[in-house]
Amino acid sequence: RTGDKHPLYGIPSVMSKKVICLNTNELFSSATMASKIKNVNLSKLCMNCRGERKSCGKDENNNSLHWEYYNDYLKKNNTTEEQVKHKFIFVA
Repeated sequence: RTGDKHPLYGIPSVMSKKVICLNTNELFSSATMASKIKNVNLSKLCMNCRGERKSCGKDENNNSLHWEYYNDYLKKNNTTEEQVKHKFIFVA
């Protein structure tokens, strides 16, 4: 999966990066999709993924949400997609 579809052409965008919500183990096809579904600010979500912010958004219990790019998560934990495929819930 390459991410969101271009709004005009309907083809997948090659620039989209998968993101995960570390609190909920939800995997999103892009930061844009995650920001829409979780109702959080896209810029702040990306800043959190880059390590420029501690968190972005709140869950239903008012806990801060923590985000990370999926590929960065795999590198940081020295693991492969096969090893974690059952850990995450693919949302969109």
